[in-house]
Order: sequence, then structure tokens, then C-alpha cells
Amino acid sequence: MTGGGRGIGRGVALALAAEGAAVGVLARTRAQCEAVAREIGDRGLALSADVTDADAVDRALATLSDRLGVPSVLVNAAGISPVRERAETHDVDSFRQIVAVNLVGSFVVCRATFANLREQRGCVVNVASVLGTVASPRLAGYGASKAGLVQLTRTLAREWAPSGVRVNVVCPAYVDTELTRPMLSVDHIRDELTAQTPLGRLGRMEEVVAPILFLASDDASYVTGAVLLVDGGMAA
Repeated sequence: MTGGGRGIGRGVALALAAEGAAVGVLARTRAQCEAVAREIGDRGLALSADVTDADAVDRALATLSDRLGVPSVLVNAAGISPVRERAETHDVDSFRQIVAVNLVGSFVVCRATFANLREQRGCVVNVASVLGTVASPRLAGYGASKAGLVQLTRTLAREWAPSGVRVNVVCPAYVDTELTRPMLSVDHIRDELTAQTPLGRLGRMEEVVAPILFLASDDASYVTGAVLLVDGGMAA
């Protein structure tokens, strides 16, 4: 899985391992991947690669297949969000970088893994965001990248269904992770986001991990192309 070194990705990696899966943990920061792989134990493998680098992803996938076997599940949780400002002052290079990691990176990994998933009749679960379905003030690059990931998911679901590969996407609202913590630590921002959420609170990690595990399981064998909002009603 990508983005497995921290945040939601780490939570999913540990949960998959708890269900008995062997897990390849891929991210740019090797130390984070190795820490998660150590938590998993013998069934965990640290894989360091930039998801936007197709050659590096291919090499990581070859290592994974050699060490743990051909993958049957891909979870794309790699993502960045380094900018919080209005669109007219949003740095163009930062916008490109966000789209490259959050959208292009997911495409690169999906494309590289397809042959293995087809062989295993496996599945993909992409991790987008509620901000890929509603407006994202001060987060234009992030919202646009996640909206693209939702559309990519739908397209892959259509294209890959005849091969027996399911593709779904989970769209969480705000959960306290390393990515969101700097923003959520600002009281007025946290209060504003809580007020926008009908359930009146932010999400918990396990409330996002569980739907991802469901979509990756045989219980979701007739589910593909789904956009599952896990947002406390924010997009309602």
C-alpha cells in the first residue's frame, strides 16, 4: 500500500496485517516504512519509492512480489497538502506537486499493479477526500487532486471490471493525522470544521480504516466504482 508510513495509510497497513495479510508499506520516507514494517513483523515489508516515478514503482513492485508474493489488494493512501491559502495566491509549482503526488501517483501505482491484480482478481481502494466532492476553499490543489482521484476511480472501475478487478474510493473528512494536525491544532479552524460536520465532531482513525478494509474484502465482491463518503455528513 502507498502512503503506509503515516496517517491513514499506517492505520490501514496495521489493520490489514491484523487480519492476516502480508503488507508492503510504500512511501518516500524509508524510515517511516521501516517502522511500520517492524510493527507488522515478518509479514511486513518496507518499500521506499516516489509514487510519481514509474520506474521506481516498478522496482518496488518487483521486490514486493519476490518477497511477499503477487499482490491482490492495492490501497493508495499517499497524499500531501502543503498549502492552505486562497487560489489566487496558491503557488503554481505547489499546485503541480500536489496533483502529481495525489492524483498522478495513484495512477502510476494502479497502472503498474494492474497485471498482478488481474491475475489475482484483486481490487484497488483509493483514499481521496470529501474535498474531492465538495468545494475546498484554501485547498484548491488538494481538492482538485482528490476530485481527479474520484473520477479516475470510476473510470478504472469501468475499464477493469471485465478483468475481475474492483476499484473503489473512500472519501474521508478530517481525521487527526500527521497531515492534518498542523491545521487542526488551530482552534478556530478545528471549531469551524466541526461546525460544518452534521455529526458534530471530527472522524476517528478507525472509522476510516474500517470502510477501507470492507472494500478490500470479499464482503465487497459486488462493489466497484463506489465513492464511499466517510465524512460525518459534511457533503450531505
